[in-house]
Amino acid sequence: MTLHPVAAGHRPALQSEFQLEIIDENAPEYHWMRHCISMPAWHPAQMKWAIILVLLTASLFCAHAAVPTDIAKPDEVAQYKAGESAARKDMEKGLYKYEIVGLPRPEDVTLPAEAKKQYGITIVFHGCIPGPNVAYDRGYLDTVVATLKKKHGFDPVQKLSEDLLKQTK
Repeated sequence: MTLHPVAAGHRPALQSEFQLEIIDENAPEYHWMRHCISMPAWHPAQMKWAIILVLLTASLFCAHAAVPTDIAKPDEVAQYKAGESAARKDMEKGLYKYEIVGLPRPEDVTLPAEAKKQYGITIVFHGCIPGPNVAYDRGYLDTVVATLKKKHGFDPVQKLSEDLLKQTK
């Protein structure tokens, strides 16, 4: 026998909400109460399948999110190759054009003049927005940087930029 609060709908008119009623839990009308209290909300087999379903959903979401978004499309590959060939043609003429997307920092004001004087490289700042042919520009710049690294053993523009940054500090 235990004490249970009286349910709001089953109390006599004069009883208070906080009054307790003595209930015999062994009585047949309360058998359902013991059954509900003793049974878990989820059976272990159901819980296993719920966990598997949640993990499967999470793995599908992660797999979809992990798909690289920069998969080269055929026209991008053609633009990249066109940028490479244009860079090679310019370099055969002796023109090393190093295109930087972004605005020059205050310490980069003398960078184009220093690069031209020391290494014969023309530096062009594009501004904040890349051009419409991003793959072409990337192919051009990658080819120029690879050639300069092969020629000098390092990226001269990056080295000059670091040196100018050290001088201004």
